[in-house]
Amino acid sequence: MHVLVIDDEAALRQILVGLVGRAGYSVDTASNVAEATAKLVRGDVDVALCDVRLPDGDGIELVRGFKAQSGGIDTQFIMVTAFASMETAVEALRAGATDYIVKPVHNEELLHRLAQIEAMSGLRAENKALRSLVAGGGRGLYKFSSPAMQQVDRLVSKVAGTGSTVLITGESGTGKGVVARSIHEQSQRSEFPFIPVNCSAIPENLIESEFFGHAKGAFTGADKAHKGLFTQADRGTIFLDEIGELPLHLQTKLLHVIEDKQIRPLGSEQTRGVDVRIVAATNRNLEQMAKEGKFREDLYFRLSMFHIHMPPLRERRGDIGGLARHLIRNAGASSASGKVQAMSGSWKMSSAAPISWPMADVSH
Repeated sequence: MHVLVIDDEAALRQILVGLVGRAGYSVDTASNVAEATAKLVRGDVDVALCDVRLPDGDGIELVRGFKAQSGGIDTQFIMVTAFASMETAVEALRAGATDYIVKPVHNEELLHRLAQIEAMSGLRAENKALRSLVAGGGRGLYKFSSPAMQQVDRLVSKVAGTGSTVLITGESGTGKGVVARSIHEQSQRSEFPFIPVNCSAIPENLIESEFFGHAKGAFTGADKAHKGLFTQADRGTIFLDEIGELPLHLQTKLLHVIEDKQIRPLGSEQTRGVDVRIVAATNRNLEQMAKEGKFREDLYFRLSMFHIHMPPLRERRGDIGGLARHLIRNAGASSASGKVQAMSGSWKMSSAAPISWPMADVSH
């Protein structure tokens, strides 16, 4: 989770930054209402620890105003105050705060509250995915029988509700792109864009512009500003396929984006914040490439915070029969649906898009 500490006491901000950071959360700070508002509207703050009394306004009014105008940004607020009263607590909760704690803040209590919010966020994402499955009637879904693929399903469910970067490895045709999309669709980002990018298909001299955009006049032919793929994926997921093909100098820039959550369009002096989850995939051995100096070791570490390996079909032959029958049934259903649409003219069937797994590696 990304946590924002909003407090005018510099010493307390420093203490909370250390505590929250050591617990594994990313953390930022604001000292007043104006600074906090500017950071909240970016949409990447999961939890805000907000003081009730701030130098330029009231923390409760900040919560009330943000909840009313946030446009669906789901930030949870924990109010922090040295002046405890039942009336203040009730007012904070009515304004939209999730919780309320009293100074001096006890470390264990605060970390427990953050862990509770993190767990509830994961449950909301899981419930959303289940509702989507029920709405689609389960059509098109295939449950693998092999232990290897059941483990993949478990890993996808586990990582989807987090904000972690994910590295998916495996041979071509094993379904890495399907796994990336499934992670996005089961996450809290599912209502926002999923942007797939084949890193090997973009000419090297255009990758930076395609990734981060460019300003008007940045180079010959740039007659207007261009939004990059990271900006297009804001609040959603960007899937970097064939990440092993990314040139070293762009690996450095990608590392800065992961660490700072900032991009700078080509030809611009201005940076902007982006809230993008990165899922990467490769059929190459990035660990070996890092040892050989062909891939940045620190970027490999950042990308592989959560690793999913896709086994080829030849290593799970027990799935072949069921998968073949599943694809034949789906092909028959699609053919029948197409005939009905052609006969009826304006009427057509619709259903939720199924999560289907490819069998492009069946020849192996």
